[in-house]
Amino acid sequence: MKRGRKVRFDPGLPKGLQDFLLLLAACVIRFFIWLTARLPEDRMKSLVRVLYRPCSWFNRRVCRRNLAAVFESFDRNPAQLDQFLQRYLAYMVRFQVETARCFSIPSADLEKKVLLQGENHLREALKKGGGILLVSGHMGTWWHLPIWLASRGHKVNVVFNSFPPPIEHYLEQNARLHGISLAFVDRSVPAMMRQASRQNEIVFLTFDISVRRHHPNWLPFGRTKININPGPAILARRHHIPAHFVSISHGDARRSHAIIHPEASAGSNDQPARSNDLCRAWVDQLYSDILIFPEQWWGWGFSDLPYVRRHS
Repeated sequence: MKRGRKVRFDPGLPKGLQDFLLLLAACVIRFFIWLTARLPEDRMKSLVRVLYRPCSWFNRRVCRRNLAAVFESFDRNPAQLDQFLQRYLAYMVRFQVETARCFSIPSADLEKKVLLQGENHLREALKKGGGILLVSGHMGTWWHLPIWLASRGHKVNVVFNSFPPPIEHYLEQNARLHGISLAFVDRSVPAMMRQASRQNEIVFLTFDISVRRHHPNWLPFGRTKININPGPAILARRHHIPAHFVSISHGDARRSHAIIHPEASAGSNDQPARSNDLCRAWVDQLYSDILIFPEQWWGWGFSDLPYVRRHS
């Protein structure tokens, strides 16, 4: 089978150096996951807090730029901005530790980690057959939900960003231990969606970071706009898979709170929703969640949100 074109970020570095840094990152990721399985969670968070703070300079710079693009108040209130950056730093520490621990956490502990609302929407969709698409933003510890669903016996497929083969193989191996299949954005996603529809499976993906810059699809996002890949919505409509947005947050100090919303539909019986209508509905829900938990959106430090000139 022909492999798709590998999606790569272009940081302006020679390819050989890029590959070396990515392989180094693979070793760091493996060691980090190994370590989190052996240290108590609170102790691991303390360690990550010490290590991550000096490494977060780039994220803080990007955060400032994105916050100014989305929220006017953060652009004009330095004290409020400093408080937000501290909360975002605390979120990133918790997110990194909890995500790494997802690969080793016992099922009994995982049950205590997730509080799910709206599970009836999931049951009703699967009862009808034809699969279900769960769409989330990069909020809270989003990895808790697919692993929790797989632990309860569901067949779960997760769409993941592309990486060099050593990282992809390692991620696939660990996901398989939890009963999860991975599909990477540059290949096999259409086949995964088709399989989920035919075999009544769950597909989980985060939609709010587009790695395909050559397919711009800018949608309103606060005072700015965000680039959303319409591919998942197109595939969901093509295979008649109901799409449900999932709000995920750190609802309390120990648990992830997840809410499966009713099926996203911006159409009617006469005029079914277009794929971009679904994308707009997802962006609107994500923005509503960010207004409630602004420091818990991972994308602040990794997105590239433009300033939008507004006429008074």
